[in-house]
Amino acid sequence: MRNISARTMAGAGSTEFGVLLRQHRQAASLSQEALAERAGLSVDAIGVIERGKRGGPRPDTIALLPRRSTFTATRPRSRSAPTPRASRVSSRATTSTPRSRASCACDSRKEEEIMEPINAPEKPIYSTGPYSVVLKQPQPNKDHLILRSPDVVHILPVTTEGQVVLLREARYGAGCRVLEAPAGGIDAGEDAIGAARRELREELGYACDDMTRVGTPGAFSSPGVLSERSTLVVARGCHAATDEHEDIPTVSLTPDEALALIASPGPDAQPAPNPEDVVADVKTMLLLVLARQARLI
Repeated sequence: MRNISARTMAGAGSTEFGVLLRQHRQAASLSQEALAERAGLSVDAIGVIERGKRGGPRPDTIALLPRRSTFTATRPRSRSAPTPRASRVSSRATTSTPRSRASCACDSRKEEEIMEPINAPEKPIYSTGPYSVVLKQPQPNKDHLILRSPDVVHILPVTTEGQVVLLREARYGAGCRVLEAPAGGIDAGEDAIGAARRELREELGYACDDMTRVGTPGAFSSPGVLSERSTLVVARGCHAATDEHEDIPTVSLTPDEALALIASPGPDAQPAPNPEDVVADVKTMLLLVLARQARLI
């Protein structure tokens, strides 16, 4: 079989490349399985390339396939028997190793290019107390506003009677009262559990017997615009400990009643006409679902 030059292949579009590859493979009496085995690709990949279903082939593929489909004097010119699919999969499974971060689709140079705009200098815009708004401009005419705010803890209080207690908080961003779990900032020198105990006492006058973290501690609340990181805690055995607390309307529900205020999943789910009638706060939804999953409610 005459050589397919990489230059010839490189000048072809994805469909032409596939036609050339199929013609030369058949001229060499190679099956798709045999070429796949030689090239270290899957049979499906060879089929997709030959049908021209893929965008322009990668340069390394263009260089690889002509070499692997060329015969030398030491290789008999006969149709290679396909390796049984099961054995090929088994071989790959036993010899494959987890891909390291350095070998992922984003190579180190690409990763640096991605991180460069993220690490662009910040320009302070406004600040008040522990909050500040900063501007990042990774590219001309491309502005990103970010709110720098303290980390927070969200607490799901469960009373000694097994009731879930939620607050009806007036939220300016939502423009209405939102049914949500108590929450508050984590002060300097505090951990999430200590902050949760303090917030329960300040907002509800509660103490509790047990606190359990659920979900990933320090997860980002909304990483596109916020630096804030949230920890979710279920507080069980809550009981009144003081009358000195904030005057916030509360709602006591059984766990099933609280979970029923989350819309059922499905393609027909629609936003509630009145968000005050449902659990419309994402962190509270997550707390309820994770607490039920962990059998804490």
